[in-house]
Amino acid sequence: MTPVRTTINALLTLAALCWTLSAVPLLAQDSIWNVQGELIGDKGKATEDMSGIACTTDTGFPRTCLVIDDELQAAQVVTLTEGNIAAGRLIKLTDDQLNGKPVELDGEGVAYADGFFYVIGSHGRPRNSGAAVSAEEMAGVAARITASSKLARLRFDAASGEIAPQPEDVKISTSLRTLIDAEPAFALFKDKPLENGGITIEGIAIYKDRLLAGFRGPSVDGKGAVILSAALGHFFDGQAADAKVHFVPLGPGRGVRDLAPYDNGILILAGPVGDVEGTYSVFWWDGASAEAKLLRDLPAYRSKKDKQWKPEGLLPLDRNAEGVRVLLLLDGPKDGAPRTERLPYP
Repeated sequence: MTPVRTTINALLTLAALCWTLSAVPLLAQDSIWNVQGELIGDKGKATEDMSGIACTTDTGFPRTCLVIDDELQAAQVVTLTEGNIAAGRLIKLTDDQLNGKPVELDGEGVAYADGFFYVIGSHGRPRNSGAAVSAEEMAGVAARITASSKLARLRFDAASGEIAPQPEDVKISTSLRTLIDAEPAFALFKDKPLENGGITIEGIAIYKDRLLAGFRGPSVDGKGAVILSAALGHFFDGQAADAKVHFVPLGPGRGVRDLAPYDNGILILAGPVGDVEGTYSVFWWDGASAEAKLLRDLPAYRSKKDKQWKPEGLLPLDRNAEGVRVLLLLDGPKDGAPRTERLPYP
């Protein structure tokens, strides 16, 4: 072999090696975001129960955002820059107690619109509470339902860039509980825990001056997942609710895990109603019809012990020629293991 050919082959081999060792990890690293500081969960430890995120803007960086852990009575401020989530302060939302111990809001979703963040509780019966029979057990169930049946509104001060700088900047509404109890579509489900098909909210979005509450359960046979919408002004300003129930087909036994406004419609993060393994997907919905368009099934995110991690927070980031880039937060891993995925255009 001539010296020239030997040199060319060596250069080609080196180029292939560089691509293998450098390009592939860079692609993987680009999809995983760093967490600076610590996202707080139960007992002050790093969260493993991340359930929602929303930001004051849907373009560019940095972004001021709010995240929620479903084991807390507080939400946490974070700042997003490309590839990084910087943890900030906690903001107390509720102070429910049972026998001197705090009862969590069970916060499941965050939305932002017109200078306010909104954090929604699950509004459901606690898991594994179907067999509660003693007076003490029933009191605990009632206390947890009351604690989770809240919608919190937090004012964003654009001048200072702070969320709820004063305690009075946090307001609580319990009106959604009243709408759920009055809705015939929920009559068969409202006294059941999630594992028996009961009511649990996991998504919230503000769209066209209406609040959309997306239900993980129930999933109604022959109709689909449930989204309840009502006039946003009803919850804090006393306007008429004009409540409407939407059934959105996401697949058998599947419900809403998060909602996010995008491109004149709503992105729906869908997953199993029960605590079972299954496929998680993102749909696009126009906010009114009984149809939803599947954009993509998500990869199966798993721990080293092969336990499935559940996508529960969805945030649109930007778009390019390849589609829409979204940030996902997972329930299960430390700090939500934030990562990006690319979706096709709706």
